[in-house]
Amino acid sequence: MKKQLIELLDTARGHMEPEHLIELLSFLCLIAKEAPCEFEATLKLEFAQHYKELEDLGLKLSEQQGWPEGIGQAPDINKLNSDVMSQACTLTSELKDYSIFSQILETVTERMGKKGWSCSSNQTTLTLFSILVGNCSQKTLYSGAAGPARLVSALNPEYALLEENHRETWIIAYRLLLLENHNFELLQADSLSHDLSNEHQADIVVMEPPFGLRFSADQRRSLAKVNYLKVPTGNTLPASAGDALWIQKAISMLKPEGKAYLLLPQGWLFRGGYDAKVRDYLLENGLVEAIIGLPSGILDSTAIPPALLILNKGRSVNAPVIFVDASEIGTKSRRRHSLSNDDARLIKELLSGKQPNDSRYKTVELTEIAAQGNTLSIQKYIQKQTETEQLSVKAEFAQLAVMQKKYDTARKKLARLLKDFESV
Repeated sequence: MKKQLIELLDTARGHMEPEHLIELLSFLCLIAKEAPCEFEATLKLEFAQHYKELEDLGLKLSEQQGWPEGIGQAPDINKLNSDVMSQACTLTSELKDYSIFSQILETVTERMGKKGWSCSSNQTTLTLFSILVGNCSQKTLYSGAAGPARLVSALNPEYALLEENHRETWIIAYRLLLLENHNFELLQADSLSHDLSNEHQADIVVMEPPFGLRFSADQRRSLAKVNYLKVPTGNTLPASAGDALWIQKAISMLKPEGKAYLLLPQGWLFRGGYDAKVRDYLLENGLVEAIIGLPSGILDSTAIPPALLILNKGRSVNAPVIFVDASEIGTKSRRRHSLSNDDARLIKELLSGKQPNDSRYKTVELTEIAAQGNTLSIQKYIQKQTETEQLSVKAEFAQLAVMQKKYDTARKKLARLLKDFESV
């Protein structure tokens, strides 16, 4: 299957955009899964009639299954290439396990590039989340920046409640969840302005929200009124309050014993203003379980080094905060930095305190954090160990004597050369 998929990608390169190919593959797989006999019958038809039959079949299935508008809608034929379409249909007809669609999505985006995803976990962050979060088979999961929902494939929760604002990404995510038979609700909504906390709460919140959100004046006034805010802002929010909003959204969606895992820019750990007020709230209420500093280059969208903020509603208010410096764990290649399963397990071991003498791990009491002005900057609490060469004074003097002798010899030679030159 992977060989056929790579051949398909080679054919598609230059003829179709990556997101259009993913849209096509997700549509074909969904039709083939839900109506295999009808799908096979369409393959015997000429292209134009074949595609019209697929369009009609998608709309019919939508009505039968009660899918939201757009899920069973065929891609615009103007976005397609007939050779790519033919190969895609062949690949789909031979695919027997539609639960691996997340892997197809990964292969396409990895080899062809990624456009149109408002937010998306890559394989490195998926590996990290799956190792740190652990078994979710009996837990409910919430993610407010779902992207194409590959996170659900990695964690496989009992039930997933998701929100995604970008419509094309939402369609891909919905199809993936259907193909992999997940129990889910996926809303097309701006999760920062859409408050679900009175209706739903989850055991686990996992989010990789977009960095650097900036809000317009209207958005700032509107978001200042959302119900999930724990830290009042007055009539308007700061324009750069995105990180602080994602954190408060996560808290609002957690059950009393729930935990949240959020990937944030490390700048949030020490910024002042509204961000500092949110840190004060988290620390005063004992919600911060751990801060993990991660390498730059592990995210596709930015080279900014992220931090993983772990919040826990079920911990003691006075419990210390765990700091882990994982900035040099993993493998760096050009502009990318990847974490293997073993790397993620090492980070989990450090987080759990199984290597208490490791210089990359430290637990810090709240009183010490308060003395630092409630900054959560990892460098304040974990000093990187730098190796310095131990010099021998005796050996250095011996080397100096050798150099002095060479200098004296060269000086005498120069004096002779100058005397000979003057005599000419």
